[in-house]
Amino acid sequence: MDVSTKLKELRKKAGLTQQEVADKVDVSRVAVGQWESGSVTPRPNKIERLAELFGVSVAQLLGYDPASLPSRDTRADAPAYVPMMVLGSVHAGEFDEESVSDGDVVNVPSEVKERWPHARAVRARGTCMNKAIPDGHWFLVDPGTEPRNGDIAVVETEDYEAVVRRWYRGGDTLMLVADSTEHHEDIVIHWEDGAVRVIGTVVYEQGFLRE
Repeated sequence: MDVSTKLKELRKKAGLTQQEVADKVDVSRVAVGQWESGSVTPRPNKIERLAELFGVSVAQLLGYDPASLPSRDTRADAPAYVPMMVLGSVHAGEFDEESVSDGDVVNVPSEVKERWPHARAVRARGTCMNKAIPDGHWFLVDPGTEPRNGDIAVVETEDYEAVVRRWYRGGDTLMLVADSTEHHEDIVIHWEDGAVRVIGTVVYEQGFLRE
């Protein structure tokens, strides 16, 4: 079952009209109709709001059977995990938050999810940070955590679009430094050169935990 079918099923079960759903998640009725017809896929932030509205997990809203999700380790001495959909990727200078890859579900330690409840799972594409985040690995990006010097951040600039780099700020200058086995350009930005948007700070990467 895909997200369009599941959304329609949940809406009808809740006794809501398309307009009522639209009002609750701040979109137009037309948008909800497009979601239910399958012609448009909801953006990740809207998927999260819809899941919250209907009292289901993101994975369930996307039509996944809980039995098909990665299993949780139930040993007494093992950490608890929660499944999370990967809701974006950084690839070739672009942050793609439109696509939701079928079946791309990862296990996130529950204590990490509790500490950063608004973090999203992102898939790395490319080699610019492969010493810290290998190509293809997933990591958690928290939009509410301000990067400190040395942190890894996903940053969007006017000239470079979206990049993953180590963040070093001093005075009126920002350096975005690659951490790679290959040559990648380090980026130096003067604040007067244009706006810098921090998409989020990396707080967890398959074994690395931000202190």
